[in-house]
Amino acid sequence: MISRKYVKDYQIEERFDEKGRVRTQAVYTGVGYTLSPPVTKRDKIAIIILSAVSVVLFIAALIPETFAARVVYIMLPFALTALPLFIMTSWSVRLLVLKEPMDHAIAERLANRMPAGAIAASILPGITFIATIITITVTGTGVSPGDVMFICFSPLITAASATVFAKTRRLKATPVITRSTCI
Repeated sequence: MISRKYVKDYQIEERFDEKGRVRTQAVYTGVGYTLSPPVTKRDKIAIIILSAVSVVLFIAALIPETFAARVVYIMLPFALTALPLFIMTSWSVRLLVLKEPMDHAIAERLANRMPAGAIAASILPGITFIATIITITVTGTGVSPGDVMFICFSPLITAASATVFAKTRRLKATPVITRSTCI
């Protein structure tokens, strides 16, 4: 479905299928878009690796039995990290796979959603880390090996996601200027 914002970039095209029926299809006729500043292949690979590391650390932190897993205000922000991690990882894969010039809608979504997912994926585990440290300090409970993993992995997820945010925060969708658009 096409958003109203991008409806002028498409035209309806009718064609006949193999059975002779008329099929209508929306065809993109707008200007191609690219990301600025341009993201190098090296940065794209670094972004994917950091996103994948964040996901692996997130899953690994949930595996052992921990004291932190029993406390709601610790686990809630950590559990909510799953959605921003998914957004960050899926758009980082799209960043590598998509060819330029892109459609207007895709370029803007990539430029807006990737940094938003990355900043959320860095803030939520940070909150979890701080809450875990405060809770263990105040309650005086012992620290299990699972808690140590949880305490170590939360700031690592925060650091990896913050690095992705730093690499993508200035992305903007800009139209590609070609001869046909200048005439």
